Amino acid sequence: MKRLNDRTVGFLVCCGVALAATNGCNKEKTEASAATVANTQAAASGKASASDGGGDGGVACVVGDAPARTFSDAVAPEALMKVMTAAADWQLATPAKWATNLWHYAAFWVGMTKCAPLADDPKYFDAIKKNGEANEWKPAARPGHADDQAIAASYFYVYSVERDHKTIEPSLARFDEMTKKTFDESLKWDEVRETPGKTASGAPAVHTREWAWCDALFMAPTAMAIATTNTGDMKYLNLADKLWWKTTDYLYDKDEHLYLRDSRFFEKKEPNGKKVFWGRGNGWVIAGTARMLQNMPEQYPNRGRYITLFREMAAKVASLQGKDGFWRSSLLDPDSVPKPESSGTGFYTYALAWGVNQGILDRATFEPVVRKGWSAITGAVLTNGKLGWVQQVGYQPGETCWDGTEVYGVGALLLAGSELYRTALLGDSPRVTRSIKNPKGEGRFDDVVEVPLQAEETQAVASGSKLAVVDARSGEFLPAQPKQGAANRLLVLVNSLHPSEERRIHIYRVAPATKLPLHSGAFTRSVADGKAAGHKKLPPLVVKVLGN
Repeated sequence: MKRLNDRTVGFLVCCGVALAATNGCNKEKTEASAATVANTQAAASGKASASDGGGDGGVACVVGDAPARTFSDAVAPEALMKVMTAAADWQLATPAKWATNLWHYAAFWVGMTKCAPLADDPKYFDAIKKNGEANEWKPAARPGHADDQAIAASYFYVYSVERDHKTIEPSLARFDEMTKKTFDESLKWDEVRETPGKTASGAPAVHTREWAWCDALFMAPTAMAIATTNTGDMKYLNLADKLWWKTTDYLYDKDEHLYLRDSRFFEKKEPNGKKVFWGRGNGWVIAGTARMLQNMPEQYPNRGRYITLFREMAAKVASLQGKDGFWRSSLLDPDSVPKPESSGTGFYTYALAWGVNQGILDRATFEPVVRKGWSAITGAVLTNGKLGWVQQVGYQPGETCWDGTEVYGVGALLLAGSELYRTALLGDSPRVTRSIKNPKGEGRFDDVVEVPLQAEETQAVASGSKLAVVDARSGEFLPAQPKQGAANRLLVLVNSLHPSEERRIHIYRVAPATKLPLHSGAFTRSVADGKAAGHKKLPPLVVKVLGN
């Protein structure tokens, strides 16, 4: 497939709609959409390139200015849910051209796993489950390719709700095979553009079996970490950790605190002479870092390294935000590709918001950055819920269009919105912290923990306040309810505890009118009797009061 340049005439694909070049398409720096279509077809046969590998990600844009803002940028529960459900509903009703088990859709479904527990309507969980069923709960075709493992994260989410082992068996089988490999190859990029997934000799390229590009750090390791969360088997997280740092040692620039996309960019420079650091590529990484930390025990040996990396990247990323709240496709030369880019902006906003909510990042420094990012994203959502300004599939800085969308961009929006939903619900509410320790050398799942309440908490509940329980490691809301007949006891459902893990939970006192996640129906098993369905009796968990 030949590359179309700025002088190409004929038909171009403009923001997903085929239009004649003489009928409204500005001739921006463009990669033919036909190339990405060919890449999708190749993926089905196991020949496609790495995530975002179809071209430079440029797009020809429709003529005219972007329409005025439709959705509020308020960080308030109703406003946040309105824009999230509008974007999700549009995407569900408007299928993308990609196979539903590939990375493009995987990012969307990951976003849905964060939005669904917060929404009143079970249709979002049902959509995640329906996609898994349609995929027969299988990862995509290429055994060693990080992109094809990303979808497993959504399968593990369904498993965490329903505990049906068939939903994760194919993914575990894939990961089990990976644990048998040595992963001792160089990460030097060796693909030939004309034959995606192949070297010049026709052999499989290194990225089909090693994490040789930075996007991979969102795709595979997070799914493997989630596998450990849901099985208690540390081998999946341990392998993800090993390969994460192999890729990081190769691609992370310790001076700039950003990742090069792959080895092809070691010597490349932007028009202003600076190194080429791709916006969405680094968005994949920092969002992936947050997701790794969410699924990593607080006592894990390398956890501190991830926090250091996260803080370094966060500080750099925050310094590169545009005045309008968007990050550009080229991080160090934004003037070379000056239009907004919403998918990278979504991933950055999500990661920074999560870091602030977790106390990893300083609120005073980073919350204004988060608010500006969210304002930019919501301003890119059209009246019908379609998200614009998304750079198309690519691997380097490229143009965008106000009407240009992609399914992974919606996933980034859902991640960001869901994290800000937590911000909006909890705000500066007072909290206390409890420590829950698993005394056994085996994983524990779906334990209903009886948590003692202090006098001030009991009095607050008696006066009408509500208690919101949040997992201190992941930031996710936990199902909880007062114990009947015991005003000073709270029942909390803890989905998983690793062997000998000590986990903290935060208990917030919020206003009576606060609408907390329902945790009902498909989203939890009953805690009414103080035990999860089918749970075997084990020694009691150790609960301690830690303070704020």
